[in-house]
Order: sequence, then structure tokens, then C-alpha cells
Amino acid sequence: MQVLLIGTNHMQQADSLMFRQLCGVLQQLQPDHLLLEMRQEDIQQDSAMLAPFYGPEMILLAQQFRNIAHGFDWLGDAIVGKAIPPGHMDEQQALSADLGGDDLAPAGREFYSAFNAELEPFLRDDDLFIMNQPNAVAVAGRWINFYNWCTGRFAPLAAFYRKRVLQIDANIADFVQAKVHQPGSICVVIGLSHLPRVKAALQQRLPGVQTRLLGEVAPPSAVL
Repeated sequence: MQVLLIGTNHMQQADSLMFRQLCGVLQQLQPDHLLLEMRQEDIQQDSAMLAPFYGPEMILLAQQFRNIAHGFDWLGDAIVGKAIPPGHMDEQQALSADLGGDDLAPAGREFYSAFNAELEPFLRDDDLFIMNQPNAVAVAGRWINFYNWCTGRFAPLAAFYRKRVLQIDANIADFVQAKVHQPGSICVVIGLSHLPRVKAALQQRLPGVQTRLLGEVAPPSAVL
């Protein structure tokens, strides 16, 4: 079993260049399994209900590749196996909207500003292959460090996302381990900032599985 990790920018529109490239990559590679940053419980749900919780590219990929799509996300232990209740993420989304504001320590605001400035050139052209280059992935992977500055009223947000990161890593590794002795391939599509930790988690738990980033196998602005 081979694993290809593909990072996305959740802020892009559904008709973006990034999404068209994603579909082209998947149509060419024809993976046996497509893992998406959604909960498994939500893979087959109505897109209008899912829009507040997931990137548009995840929802569209779930629709277009429904026969091979699987979810690995975690949005709270209380709703595992259940539908997402209305307002479930309201607190996290409200706090996220305030990140980078005056409530953070000056060092936190500095990190937030510097991080976005460093990552922006890789996202500017909406090109999947540019944003998946190893140097872009390394920059994006530092986002988790921002939660070190999320104290005070932001502390619950930091705790939630730290737990989510660990659960996502475990869920992906569980799925790959269950398929490890089968022939074929798995594509994992996930927000760009997760890629370094997902790759490290798979290599640590399943060192015999070939795990590669899209940017390691395709040049910038590749035409597939």
C-alpha cells in the first residue's frame, strides 16, 4: 500500500484552480481510497449542512469520489457517531475569527503576522503544486505553534485543536494500518498545515509504508 499526502487551502472557492487540479490529480492517480478532512459520519451528508464545518474542496471531493471517500476528522468526542448538532462549532469559530487581535500577547500577534506573510506567496496563485512544495509545507506546519500563545479566553480553542490534531493523526494511521497488506494506493487530502505531522505519524507507526507528499513527486505548476 502506498500513501500520497496532498495539502489544500481551505480558503479557496469551490471553482478554484486548486480544486480543478485536485480533481485532475485524483482522476490520473485513480487511488483505491481517498481520505478526506471530514468525519466519516458526514461523508454522505447534504452539502448545505456541512458547509459551516468543512472546506468546500472536501465537500465536493466527497461528492465526486463518493465510491472511494472516507473521513478521518474529529470535531469532539460527544458527537462521535452522531450528526453535528446546530451551533456545535460556534464557539471555536468565534474565537478563531478573533485570532491575531489585541487580546493576544504581542509575541503571539507577531507570530501570527509573520506566519501569514511567509505563507502567503505559496498560496497567492491558488496553485496546488506550489502550495505542496516541501518548503511551503514546512512553513505551514509551524501553525500548530501559534496555539502556544492562545492563553486566557483562547485557551479552550488551543486545547480543542491540539486534541483534534492528535486524533486526526491517529485516525489516518488506523485506516492505513487496516489496509497495509492490500495492494493499491491511498490519497489523503488535508489542510496544508497538517501534512508534516501526518507524515511523521505514519512513518513512526508504519515505517514500511511508502508515504510521500505531492510536492515530492510533482513539480510546481505541474500539468496532470
